[in-house]
Amino acid sequence: MKKLSIALLVAALVALTAATASADVWRGTEYDFVDLIDYWTLDRQPAGATQEGLEIDSVLIGQNLPLSYTHTITGFAIPEEYLVTAAWLELDFTNDTTDESLRIPFTNIYLYDFREYVQVGFDGNVWHDLGEVDDGFYPMDLEVIVGVDLLNLDGTLNVTINVSNPGCTATAWLDHSVLYGNVSVVPVPGAVLLGVLGLSAAGIKLRKNRAA
Repeated sequence: MKKLSIALLVAALVALTAATASADVWRGTEYDFVDLIDYWTLDRQPAGATQEGLEIDSVLIGQNLPLSYTHTITGFAIPEEYLVTAAWLELDFTNDTTDESLRIPFTNIYLYDFREYVQVGFDGNVWHDLGEVDDGFYPMDLEVIVGVDLLNLDGTLNVTINVSNPGCTATAWLDHSVLYGNVSVVPVPGAVLLGVLGLSAAGIKLRKNRAA
């Protein structure tokens, strides 16, 4: 009877803590969620991962023309007992042909300035400086920069991108933005207690066997 009780406790613990999350592949590696914005509407709104109609494959960001949009992971059917434990945001900039600049000596006047310094804001509170960007991918570890609790609140991440240079003429083109990451199960209090009871019962049984 005692053996059966221990087995039932262990089985119940497994049942309470077991769950699955779907996996998506980004750059050859599996993640529990991958939210890709690869196309944009003509009014600079995210259009998703596939192109339809008049959607464009890159969006302009200017010195006085920031870009704001939202990533969401609510459509990935992540079980309620899971929380985001790791997440990254990758930005892909394109159409950068030169970073040349020319300033009139002894002044702050630029005849031309093709550099673009990028700042990325998260939910309007935390800003991350990417520095001067060129064509290429710029991944950011959200756990380091802002933490993943933002995603655990409502499954969304609000992003704002600003671009600037000393000549006040900065422009940048964003090809894609992708939010990807992993989740882990968080045991409910009842499951934790059940696990402790199960291990305690197993320990008592082992001690009795040794004493015998």
